[in-house]
Amino acid sequence: MNSVQKGNRNERKCEVELQSQGWLTERPRRTRFNKIDFFGLFDVMAIHPLMGVLLVQVKSNRCPKPVREAISAFKVPTGVFKQIWIWVDRSGWKILSVGNQTP
Repeated sequence: MNSVQKGNRNERKCEVELQSQGWLTERPRRTRFNKIDFFGLFDVMAIHPLMGVLLVQVKSNRCPKPVREAISAFKVPTGVFKQIWIWVDRSGWKILSVGNQTP
């Protein structure tokens, strides 16, 4: 299994799920030689007119502790929320809200 393809597929699933809930989503463009995430941490940025901005890190099956710590240490203003979406094979999404706020 190609891990890059699996990650792209799971990021797309996340985008489709958010769009079905009324969010406008954006993923950064990747090139062959560099990996660009929003702020070096987030795979998907979503904007909702009523709920604000959501920054999402997408993982497959598990999320390493250093990633969780880096995301929780990242400071965001009021109205911006951070989540980690973990796609668990044959089970679906496990969503972790990072910080004390949820959208």
